[in-house]
Amino acid sequence: MSRKSLFSPEKKLYILQELEQGGHSLLSAAPGSTPMLHSYRGFQYTSLAFKKRLEDHGLTQSMSRVGKCIDDYIYFYNYERLQSKLNSLSPIEFRNKAA
Repeated sequence: MSRKSLFSPEKKLYILQELEQGGHSLLSAAPGSTPMLHSYRGFQYTSLAFKKRLEDHGLTQSMSRVGKCIDDYIYFYNYERLQSKLNSLSPIEFRNKAA
């Protein structure tokens, strides 16, 4: 009896779709180099299937350490960054005042 996965999050990732459709222009830009894909630790990126597919295409995987994600700028951008056009408030402070 064979099993078929009805949901495969890896198939929805743009980078893999691009690689599998022959979009290797970035990979061939620097001969002899090892391209690296940097991501956060989401379940799509930590799966063994995803890692295998990256290896199949010659990519090295890189992930931020827990609590040190490069995506922390989103918090800064919305909660801490003051904007003169928002009366020196952060976007969240401005939105909360407007509500």
